[in-house]
Amino acid sequence: MANEDSFFMRAKVKKERLEEFLAQKPLEPTIDDNWLKWWDSREMYSKSPLDDSLRAYIDTTNRAIIEGFKNTENTIFNSEYDEATEIWHLSMVIFSENYDEMVPFLAFIKSFAPYKEDCPDDFAIVHDYFWGGDSVCAFMDFEGGKVLFRQNVFSRSDVDQKKLEYADYYLALKWAEYEKTVNWDY
Repeated sequence: MANEDSFFMRAKVKKERLEEFLAQKPLEPTIDDNWLKWWDSREMYSKSPLDDSLRAYIDTTNRAIIEGFKNTENTIFNSEYDEATEIWHLSMVIFSENYDEMVPFLAFIKSFAPYKEDCPDDFAIVHDYFWGGDSVCAFMDFEGGKVLFRQNVFSRSDVDQKKLEYADYYLALKWAEYEKTVNWDY
């Protein structure tokens, strides 16, 4: 069995635009050339076509998607908006080991891209943070209101080290916060 990867996103967005996004109904995702090239670059067992995994969440709003993940036990999910910096951090220390489970959430992230500010520091990553592995399942940059999957990113060494350190630092903070809430003495 594979280990679950972690998810992290940093995005600059005005509060009113974030609220607008969260109030919207989830969009039905569409496949574009960038997404297909990324999918084709991934190695997996019993690989199916991308559109077999591509679906929108059935929640009534994007906020409901966030709330659903917040209420999912053991994901260690965080959604934090800093009004001073206008940065939205979204993370799951325990996300998924399965591309078919990841794709709907990545579609959710793609649907958010038009709402955010252009900022070269923004990115999203799905990688083996928690278990200390080297693999990167997905790395996405935001450019011109779109998410661009980087199909040439497979390992930690392929990622901008400043961005990787940022993601790892944030995930470590969230793990440390979570550890304080757990009774390890059953």
